Amino acid sequence: MSARSWQSERQRLESRIERLAGHAESTEDDELWAELARYLCILLASLIDLRCGECTYRFAEKQSSRRVAAFVSARLRQMRKSSCHAIRELFQEFDPQRATRWFDDLPDEQRDAVDSIRNNRNQLAHGRYVGLSLGQLQAYRRRADKAISALFLAFPNP
Repeated sequence: MSARSWQSERQRLESRIERLAGHAESTEDDELWAELARYLCILLASLIDLRCGECTYRFAEKQSSRRVAAFVSARLRQMRKSSCHAIRELFQEFDPQRATRWFDDLPDEQRDAVDSIRNNRNQLAHGRYVGLSLGQLQAYRRRADKAISALFLAFPNP
């Protein structure tokens, strides 16, 4: 998968999230609103996975041969555990100092947002109830976006 493919897939997912968030905000049915918020949480967890994969691929693409970058891309397509600790562990394989610096420099609220999205997603996947409001989810999203943007800064395209 090329960098353009990663970007295209990310943009499609972001578009789905925006459309669904718009529907959730405009509904007056509380039950539907809550279900949409839960589904949005699952999509946001996927977006975090996808953005981590995109960042890793872009970094690997510039540091290695095409074959190695293709291998990294294939492996990253399977990434499904994007807690901040898991992200740090993944990026430590590329550069331990940068990964540790990224993790240590994250404000607690950004780290908590990424982990909350992941934890809520896992609870939902196992059929458990999570009391997640759309407003709370949007706040998590803004903070998680900042954490992942910091990851792109820590691992730029060399």
